[in-house]
Amino acid sequence: DRMLVTTDVLIRSAGVAPFEDGVDFTPGQLFGGNTGFTFDLGASYRVTPKLEVMASVLDLGTIHFTKDLRDRSSKGTYEFTGLEFNAVDGDVNDQTIGDQLDSTFGFTETDGIAYSRALTNRYFIGASYELTKNHAFQGTYNLNRWDGLNFHNASLGYVGTYGKGFQLMLNWNMINSTFMNFGGGFGLDMG
Repeated sequence: DRMLVTTDVLIRSAGVAPFEDGVDFTPGQLFGGNTGFTFDLGASYRVTPKLEVMASVLDLGTIHFTKDLRDRSSKGTYEFTGLEFNAVDGDVNDQTIGDQLDSTFGFTETDGIAYSRALTNRYFIGASYELTKNHAFQGTYNLNRWDGLNFHNASLGYVGTYGKGFQLMLNWNMINSTFMNFGGGFGLDMG
């Protein structure tokens, strides 16, 4: 029931120090003083009276972390025998799970150095086709790029109006290569 665990972990945080126990909070600390920029672009175009296409690029930018920087790290091989946990208050013998992980894996905390981080870029393309006045189909493809990794998502949907006040919505989604995501809903116009 013991494992040897090898770690090489660096956890960076910025702007969290004002919220730690024993530190007085002032309203000026809410955003931490870390700065950056981002911009979004989007467009839609009606190809025909029944077909509309759209595209957007979101969160192109970077944040520069320079204030209240902390680095927590663990590097080495450690013997792990498990964690104790009390579901009522989250503590065991006045130790939180975080305290247990710190002591088990030799985590140390140091003042961090300034760094910059690109935001997760999000790209969307989509189309909407109005088959009739009461029936429409939509499709969307989404690519999220983070740290050189690509995450693909897609969605197909149907919206139908039946009678004077009933609307039916059906949806299928592919999220991160998981294909069995279905949704549905309805709307009633009671007025």
